[in-house]
Amino acid sequence: MKSKVVIIPVPYEKTTSYGKGTKNGPKAILCAFKQVERYDIELNRPTDNIAIKILPAVKDIKKINYDFSGGNLPIYFGGEHTITAAIIAAIKTSRRDFSILHLDAHSDLRDTYGGTKYSHACVMRRIWEMGVAFVSVGVRSESYEESRFIKREGIKIHYAHQIHKDKDWIKKITKRLSKNIYISFDVDVFDPAVVRATGTPEPGGLTWYQVVDLFSAIKKANKNLIGMDIVELSPVKADLASSFACAALLHKILAIFCLK
Repeated sequence: MKSKVVIIPVPYEKTTSYGKGTKNGPKAILCAFKQVERYDIELNRPTDNIAIKILPAVKDIKKINYDFSGGNLPIYFGGEHTITAAIIAAIKTSRRDFSILHLDAHSDLRDTYGGTKYSHACVMRRIWEMGVAFVSVGVRSESYEESRFIKREGIKIHYAHQIHKDKDWIKKITKRLSKNIYISFDVDVFDPAVVRATGTPEPGGLTWYQVVDLFSAIKKANKNLIGMDIVELSPVKADLASSFACAALLHKILAIFCLK
């Protein structure tokens, strides 16, 4: 059977600034995924008929490529969020008709951080410079520099404190996305009650069902998912729940976007 989903582990960790361990994220998610039931209760559908191919790990982000041919859905496992800029650059070599749904506790719009322009804290700034449209969701921490930049450039951020008070937040986000979308999912967008094992956790994040409802609405709006990354899991042995939540997220994405 031809692969529908292609998983690309990218255990890249160079600029983590607080908690370490993102290089172990891909292995932890894949290990936890073995424990996930291949059946979606909400959809009442089995998911074991979704073909998945796991490629060898890419340790050098300069060697990241993108292949959507044949209907394959590439899903990248980080690793730190820096990998997303390399992925988007690779996508742009073959297509430009897409926007990004960026889920994150942080704006990631600093120009430099820690002496480099290629920090996890700068990834969306580099993508903005590429001219790719994006919508950021779940943000609850940013610098004064970022705040000024956001206002000056008219960048739309759906902050977590606004989302928690707005019953129409999903509708507003869905309307801003183009037909073809790439999802960049920093796991710290979740409240620490869902995922604690991440390098820069922030209180007040999105719940599991807020994320599921958003993805379900995107699918219902007939958006076409062209790729995705799940980044910034920093697994620890004492917290299996965080790794499992990321694996369950993968399963939910497959159920929503890949089942016919």
